Amino acid sequence: MRRILKHLRILPLLAAAWLATGVAIARGDDGADPTAALPPALQGVGIDEYPNAKLPLDSHFTDDTGHDVPLGKFFNGKKPVVLQLGYFGCPKLCGLISHGLVDSTKVLGLKAGTDYEMIFLSVHPAETPTLASQAHDSFVHDIGRPEEAGGFHFLVGEQRATQDLADRVGFHFKKQPGTELIAHPAVIFICTPDGHVSRYLYGVDFPTRTLRLSLVEASDGKIGSTLDKIFVQYCYDYDAKSQSYKWAMRTMRTGGILTMLLLGSGIIWLIRIQSRARN
Repeated sequence: MRRILKHLRILPLLAAAWLATGVAIARGDDGADPTAALPPALQGVGIDEYPNAKLPLDSHFTDDTGHDVPLGKFFNGKKPVVLQLGYFGCPKLCGLISHGLVDSTKVLGLKAGTDYEMIFLSVHPAETPTLASQAHDSFVHDIGRPEEAGGFHFLVGEQRATQDLADRVGFHFKKQPGTELIAHPAVIFICTPDGHVSRYLYGVDFPTRTLRLSLVEASDGKIGSTLDKIFVQYCYDYDAKSQSYKWAMRTMRTGGILTMLLLGSGIIWLIRIQSRARN
């Protein structure tokens, strides 16, 4: 019963944090902060999108093996990177995001470490490499592909470094007074191989096609199948409102033109056949 009551107490915090994720995606034209209507402890929590934001690749963190590593180690110019910000002690939201990634990654058709890298960076300055190691092992276990363990990286760092990275990508979080809880938005970042933000994906559920095409797009066609590259370049456009890839208008226009040409050709062919039959 005590466990149930403990989780019930954090539900309002999680709900408000999720609300902040939605309302803070874009600022109004007048510069007003739409999160101002939230409780004081949650005001300012959310996302400001900075497309093509440059990550601080020279910043140093500690990985899940206890080694000091520069962020640039994971950006080799060849593979895109999935970046998740949160903290290992998060009672619910981070776990939901990670489970969403696990479910999508299982059927992604791309291999971590070979086609892409995945980073979970804790924004909680008190968390340790031991917690990072435990989170790494749990994630790999849930994926069920130990051969890809080297493609998943769980990092901790000093507050200055983590805050700098969060600021650059527009990730606004806030520690709750008198607790170890941190309110933060539900979002992951798809980054280019050279360390720029390519796409923001929101929520805790990431459709496999959206995640896959986001990675193909971020890699500039360096990963994925030929069909993926055709879809990204010619057939699909990313729709920010639905947060998914949809058939591009240019594809429908091209299809309409081709359909008219085929119909026209068919009509001409039938007319010629009928004319020959009469003759």
